Amino acid sequence: MTRPFPLRAALAWIHRRWPAIAPLLGVALIALTITPQPTRMITTLASELHGLEENAFGRYRWSAPAWRTALLPLWPWRDVVLVQRLSAGPRPGVDDRVMRIERRDRATAPVVFTIAAGVPRRVMTLADWSGWSVELQSSVSQISAPGDPRPLGVLLYGSGAYPLGAINLPGGMAAVLLVVPPALLLVARAWSIGWRGAGAAAMVGAWLALAWYRHDAPAALFAARWWLPLLAGLAVAGWALTRLRGRTPDHAAWLVICAMALVLVPWGYVLVGAGAGLGRHWARFGPLLWGLLAIPPLLYAVALRCRVAPAVAAIAGSAVIAWGLINAGFTIPERPSDFGSYYDAAVRFATGQPVYSAELVRDPFTSGYKYPLAFLFVAQPFAALSFEDATAVWRAINVVLAICAAGLMLWQLPRAERAFAALLAGMLWASFTPFHHSLRLGQVDGMLLVIVVAITVALGTRAQWITAPLVVALGFIKLYPAAFGAWLIGLRQWRAIAVACGCAAGIWLAAVAVFGWSNERDFWQIAVPSFGAVNISLANQSMYLLVRRIIDLPWGLSLDGGTERRIADAITLAALLALAVLFVRLGRLTVARLLRERWLISSLLACSVLLVPRVSWDHYQTLLLVPLLAGVLRIVRRPVDGSSLWLLASLALVSFGAYKNLIVGTMEDPLVLVAASYRAAGLVLLSAWWWREGWQLAGSAAHEDRGSVAAYGAR
Repeated sequence: MTRPFPLRAALAWIHRRWPAIAPLLGVALIALTITPQPTRMITTLASELHGLEENAFGRYRWSAPAWRTALLPLWPWRDVVLVQRLSAGPRPGVDDRVMRIERRDRATAPVVFTIAAGVPRRVMTLADWSGWSVELQSSVSQISAPGDPRPLGVLLYGSGAYPLGAINLPGGMAAVLLVVPPALLLVARAWSIGWRGAGAAAMVGAWLALAWYRHDAPAALFAARWWLPLLAGLAVAGWALTRLRGRTPDHAAWLVICAMALVLVPWGYVLVGAGAGLGRHWARFGPLLWGLLAIPPLLYAVALRCRVAPAVAAIAGSAVIAWGLINAGFTIPERPSDFGSYYDAAVRFATGQPVYSAELVRDPFTSGYKYPLAFLFVAQPFAALSFEDATAVWRAINVVLAICAAGLMLWQLPRAERAFAALLAGMLWASFTPFHHSLRLGQVDGMLLVIVVAITVALGTRAQWITAPLVVALGFIKLYPAAFGAWLIGLRQWRAIAVACGCAAGIWLAAVAVFGWSNERDFWQIAVPSFGAVNISLANQSMYLLVRRIIDLPWGLSLDGGTERRIADAITLAALLALAVLFVRLGRLTVARLLRERWLISSLLACSVLLVPRVSWDHYQTLLLVPLLAGVLRIVRRPVDGSSLWLLASLALVSFGAYKNLIVGTMEDPLVLVAASYRAAGLVLLSAWWWREGWQLAGSAAHEDRGSVAAYGAR
C-alpha cells in the first residue's frame, strides 16, 4: 500500500482536526494583530495595597510601608520607564518622607529621594531589559492616621509603564500565551480522551484568549507562565503513562508511577524559576530538594517495563518521603492560628469569660472559636499547659492519629499487599501539603481522618455498633463530616441511628451542664450565623468558587454578582443531584455488596462533603487521603486504562499546593485565580472518578437479588 502524498495527507489531517485547530488560529490572530502601544505593551501589578478610596485628587489606594510593582511586557523592549503617580500623605510638610526604589530581580543600586505629601506627583524610574518581567521594591517609613490601624505608606493614584525602543514582535509572555492552548491539546491527547476532548481543550484555550482580550493582557500572560509547566508536565506524564495502557504493572512499578505523580506539580514550580518561592528552606537546601524531586522521573523509565525491583521502588518512595518531610519541617513551625482559637476559648472559660467572641457577628472570618460547645471537652485539658507546650502536644496527637488512620487502612489488606501499601501511604502522608497546612494551623483534620477510617473499618467487622458514637463525634468536632451518618441511613440500621441520637443528646446535655447555657446560646446566636458566609480567598478551594472564577474570566466585574452566584449555585446543585442519584442506585445493592465496597462508599462521601459546600478550606482536603489511597489500591489490581490515568492526574493536582504563596500581588486577576485553583480542579476530577466507579458498580450489580437492605435493617 502506497503512502499518500504528504501535502494531501496534511490537508486531510487539517480537515479532520479543524474544530480543534480553528480556536488556536483565533488565539494567534488576536495575539499577532495587536498594535504594540504603550498601554497594551506593559502593565504594572502592584501588591501590598489597601482598598480603593477617593479624595479631591481622585481615586487612590494606600500602600503598605513596603510594596512591590511588577512590569509585565507583552512585546520585547530594551528599556522601560515606570511612572507612578503618588503622594506621601494627606498633610503637606508633615507626611513628607524619603522613598527608596530598588530592583528585586537583580542586584542594582537603589534610587533614594524625597517624596512630598499633598498634591500627587509623578515619580519616574528607568529599568532595563529583564526578559520575563521587572520587579521593583518601593519602601518608605510608616505613618499612622487617626482611627486607622492599618500600616500606611503612600497614596498611590496610579501607575503605568512606557517602553523605549520596543520591537514589533511578540515577546516571551505573548509566546507563552500562544503555547498554552496547544499545551491543552497535548494534555487532552496524552490523557487519551480523543480529539473530541482535544477540541474541548482548544475551546478552553479560546476562552483564555477572550479573557486575555477583555482583561489585562500582560496579567493573563503572567498567569500563563504558571499554567504552562503544569500543562506540559501533565502532557508528558500522560504520554508516558499511556505506554502502560492495557498492561498490569507490579506493585513496585506502581510505586514509582505514584512517586512521579506526587512530584509533578513541584517540578512545575522549579521549571519556571519559582523553586525559591516554595518555602524559605529552598534558599539553603535547594540542590538537595531538586535532587530528591528528580529521582522519581529518572526512575520512571524503569517502571515502563512493568516489572521493577523492590529496591528501585524503595529509592523512589524514600525520595518522596524525604522531600515531603523536609517541606513539612519548614512549613509547620509557625504559630497555629486555629489552635490558638481553641486554646483561647478554653482559657476564656477557665477565667469565667464568654467562650464565643461577639466579633464573629461583624466579621464571620475573624479568628475566634466557632465550634460546637461540646468540642471544649477536647480543648479544655490544654488550658493547663503553656501555649507552646499545648501546641506541641496538639500537633503530636494529630500526627499520631493520622498515622493510626493509615495503619487501620493497611490492617484490612492481604499480607502480600501491606508492604506496598505502607510505602504508598508513607509517600502520601509525608508529601500531602493539605495535611502540612492543617498541622501549621493546628487544625483537627488528623482527628477527622482517623474517625472516618475507623467508621469504614468497623463496618467490615463485628464492631459495627461503634459507628454510631463515631458519627456523633464527627458532628461535634466539625459539622460537615457528620454526612458519614449516611452509612447508618443507607444500611437502615435504625437501632444505631437511635443510639447516635441518644449519644448526641447526652453529649449536648453534658456540655450545657459543664459549660453553661449562656455559652450554648451564644453558639447559636453568634457562631452558627457565620457558617453561611462565603470567603472568596484562594484558600477556599471549593468547586463553587472555581465555577465563579471561571465565569468571571471573560466578563470580570461587569457581570452582576448575583447572576454569577446563581450560575455557580446551579452547577453545584447539579453535582449534588448527580451524587444523590448515585447514592440512591447504590442503596439498592445487597448489604453484603455494600459492605464489601465500603471504601468506595466512604471515598464518595469524603469527596462529596468537600465538593458541595461553598466553603472548602485547603486543609479540609486532608480527608482526601482516604479516597486517594483507596483509589490507588483499587487500580493496581487491574490493567492500566484511561480511568487509571485520570486518578493519577487528580493525585498530582491535589497533593501539592503552594501556589498562593508564589503569586501574591496578582490575586485580583480572574485568570490568575483560576490557574491557582488547580487543587479545586483536582477535587472535581477525583470526585468524578469515584462517581464513575460507583455508577459502574451499581450497574454491574443491578441484577443481584440475594438478600436486601430492608431485611438486614429488620434484624
